[in-house]
Amino acid sequence: MPNGVRRRFPLTAFAQQASPSIESAVGNWLYDVNGELVGSVYAVADSGRTVVLQVGSYLTPGRHLVSVPVAGVTIMNGRATLQTLTAQELEHLPSAG
Repeated sequence: MPNGVRRRFPLTAFAQQASPSIESAVGNWLYDVNGELVGSVYAVADSGRTVVLQVGSYLTPGRHLVSVPVAGVTIMNGRATLQTLTAQELEHLPSAG
């Protein structure tokens, strides 16, 4: 796990500072701006300012962690969606940690 990242389970004081809507998405699937499944929400870091995303799935070779600003992810009807990034752009982001 990257430095400074805390998993939602168990819920820690660090994680409680994060936005409740983003925090509730940890462990859920993540979709890109086109509605394609691209991975999952892995953790909330940096006092709730950054979201760590797992690109790919357990069955996908080359899965890795990336981080984006919390403003780049929206939660609507329990579904985490990237506001501007596509699957291809997300795959080219540098790995977190």
